Amino acid sequence: MTSVVVDLCRPDTPSFPVSSYGGKASQLADLEGREFPIPRTFLISVETIEEFVPAHAHEQILTLLNLATARSTRENLDQISAQLQQIIHALPVPITISRAINLHLSPALSYAVRSSSVLEDGSVHSFAGQSESYLNLPKREVPDAIRACLASLYTTRILHYCIERQIDLKQLRMGVLVQEMIHSDVSGILFYRGSSESLQTDIVLIEAVRGLGDRLAGGLETPARYLFAGTEQCVDSSDPTNEVLTPAELCHLNLIAKEIYELKGFNLDLEFAIQNETIFIVQCRPLTSVCGSIFERSTTTDEQIQGAGASPGIACGPVFLSTDRPIPGGILFDRMTTPDMLPLIREAAGIVTQQGGLTCHAAIVSRELGKPCVVGIGTEHTFARGELITINGIRGWVRRGDHSELCEKIRTEDRQLDDIRTSVRLQLNLSVPEVATRSRSLPAEGVGLVRLEFLYAHALEMHPLALSGSQREQAIQEIYQGLAEICEAFAPRRVMIRMCDFKTNEYRQMPDGVLYEPREENPMLGWRGCMRLLSKQNRSAFELELEIFRRLSKSFANFDIMIPFIRTAPELAELRLKLQEAGLDLRRHRLIALIETVSAVDDLAEIVKQADGVSIGSNDLYQLYFGLDRDNDRFDQLYLERYGILASKHPGFRQLIARIIATCKAANRSIGICGQVTSFDPEMIDFLVDQQIDYISCPPNAFYYVKRQIVLKEHGQIL
Repeated sequence: MTSVVVDLCRPDTPSFPVSSYGGKASQLADLEGREFPIPRTFLISVETIEEFVPAHAHEQILTLLNLATARSTRENLDQISAQLQQIIHALPVPITISRAINLHLSPALSYAVRSSSVLEDGSVHSFAGQSESYLNLPKREVPDAIRACLASLYTTRILHYCIERQIDLKQLRMGVLVQEMIHSDVSGILFYRGSSESLQTDIVLIEAVRGLGDRLAGGLETPARYLFAGTEQCVDSSDPTNEVLTPAELCHLNLIAKEIYELKGFNLDLEFAIQNETIFIVQCRPLTSVCGSIFERSTTTDEQIQGAGASPGIACGPVFLSTDRPIPGGILFDRMTTPDMLPLIREAAGIVTQQGGLTCHAAIVSRELGKPCVVGIGTEHTFARGELITINGIRGWVRRGDHSELCEKIRTEDRQLDDIRTSVRLQLNLSVPEVATRSRSLPAEGVGLVRLEFLYAHALEMHPLALSGSQREQAIQEIYQGLAEICEAFAPRRVMIRMCDFKTNEYRQMPDGVLYEPREENPMLGWRGCMRLLSKQNRSAFELELEIFRRLSKSFANFDIMIPFIRTAPELAELRLKLQEAGLDLRRHRLIALIETVSAVDDLAEIVKQADGVSIGSNDLYQLYFGLDRDNDRFDQLYLERYGILASKHPGFRQLIARIIATCKAANRSIGICGQVTSFDPEMIDFLVDQQIDYISCPPNAFYYVKRQIVLKEHGQIL
C-alpha cells in the first residue's frame, strides 16, 4: 500500500505507472525523476481516490455505466452523467485524504488541483481538457476540489467520447495531482515535432501570454507566437515589438523541450509557467491532435494591430471619425467614445478605440447594440477617413485593408452551425428594437433578456417620478412601441422582459434626478431591484411600468416578465401579488426570477414556488460572491487571474451555479443564464453544458461563438 499522498520531491514509491496514478501524473513524475523543472507536486493514487466511493455507491455507478453503454443517446447520457456526478458530490471526503492533505500542504500557499485519468495523455487518446482542474486554491479547499475532479470523470462529454471510441466505461479511473501554485509572470504552451522523412528538421512552436495561462487555454487572448525550424533559429514571431519571452527564455525552453523529446521519444505538447525568471513544466503529454498547419510560418503581409476584443464579431469597412458624418457600413474610430456618440455608434458597422478596456463606454454599448468592437489599440495607431480596415472583436485585432473574403468565410462557417441541434438551447440578450430587427433571423429559441434601461434612457426626458400628463403618456407609448417591435420581431418565440433595474447613480443623471434619488456610497448594493419596485417612494414609476405591460399584453402573448435583484422569497411573493392585482395574467405571461444574490440562492427552494422559471444573473452574482464592485477599475484582469477570482475556475462559484441549476431541475422549473460571463468564456460554457442548463442567453454578436462552443462540447466536433 503506497502513501495516501506522495511528495514527488521525496517519493517513497519507485515508479508511477499510468494505471496507478493516471497519465498526467505519470508523465510529470517521470520528469521529476529526471530532474526537469516542475512545481512542487503531490500525487494521490487511483487506489486512494477510489476510497471516496463506498461499496453501495460503487454498485450504483457500475449500474449507471452499463446503462450509459446500452442507451447512449445524448438525452440519456445527459441524465446518466447528472446522476453519476450527483453520487460523487454527495460523498464525504475520506478522513485519510483530509489528514494527508493537512500533513503535506501549507496554509500559507495556494495550490492547483489537476485530474489525472488513467486514459488521458496517451499516444492515442489524449482526453485533453475533458476532466476538470482547479487553480489557486487555499489549502482548506483542496479536498473538495479533489472530489470535484473525480466527479468530472463522468461528464457527458467523456461518456460520449468513450462510447464513440469503444472504450469500456469501467476503465474510467482517476488519480489526482496537487501542485504548489505558480503565480506566473508568463505562461504558455510548446509544441515540439521531431524530424521525419517528410520533415527535415525539428519544428518548435511556442505561444505565450503574460500572467496565468487560463485566457490562452480558453482562446480569449492572442498570444505572442514563436516558430523555430530546429531549436536555434526563430523563423517567425507574431509581434517583435511586444515580446513576451526574452531570447534567453526562448533558448532555455527549446533546450528543455529537446531534452524531454529525446527522453520520451514522441512529439510533445508541453505547458509551462515562468515565475521570477524560473521556468516550470506544469504538464507534458504526447502531441496527438494538432494539425500540421499550426507549424507553418505566417505568410500575411498586412499590418495587424492588436487591441482588446471588447464585443464579438467581425466587420470590414471604411473608417469615419466622431467629427465626421457617418459612412454607411463604416467603422467608427476615435480615441474613446462618450455617451453623446451613441447616434454614431448606431450607424457604425464596428468600433475601434485607441484607449479603454472591457468595461469602457465603447465596449459596453457595442455589446448592447451587437456591434464588433476592438478597444485599446494604442495612440500610436491612427486611421484616415475612408481608409478600409477589418476588425475582429473576439481576437481583438485590426488589419488595414479590405479582408471582406475573411468576413464571408467566417459567416459561412457560422451558418453551418444553424442546423446542428444541441441539448442546451440558445437565446438572445437585447436592449433596443433595431438589434431585434437585425437578429430575428438567428436560429435562437427566443429572447432571454430584454433590458428596459436602454428604452427608458431613450424615451424619458426627465426622471420617471417627475412625469405627469402628456409627458407621462408619451413616455409610456414610446417604451411600449419599442417592446412591441421586439415581441413582433420574434413572435411566436418568447421574449423575457426584465423590469427596470436602474441604480440610483444612473437615475440621478436624468434631468431632475437629484430631486428624487439619494446619493448612495455603493449603488450596486442599494435601492434597486425588488426593493425599489415594492417601495412606496417608487410607486409612480412602478405604476408606469405596469401600464406599459398592460398595453403590451393586449397585443402580444409571447412575453414574460423577469424580476431583477431578488433578495428573498417573500419579496417575490409580494411583487407577484401586485402584478396580478394590476390585471396582468401570470398564466399567460410567465414570471421569471433573476437570481443575482447569494441570499436568493439560499432561498431558491421557496422562490421557485412563486416563479415559473429562473435565470441566473451571473454579473451581479459574481460580484456579490467575491465581494467585488464590477464598476471599480482597480480590479484589473491580471489581479483577478493571479488570485483565482474567476467565475469559470473558482470551484465555490461553480458549485453555487450548479446548486441553482439542480434546485430548478428538482422543482421542474426552466433554468437559464443571461450574464455576460458566458459570452467570452468557453470554460464556463462547457461547465454549464455539463450541468445540463436549459438555455444560455447571449448578445446576438456572440451567438455563433457560444453556439460553436456548445456544439464542440456536446458533439466533440463540428459535424
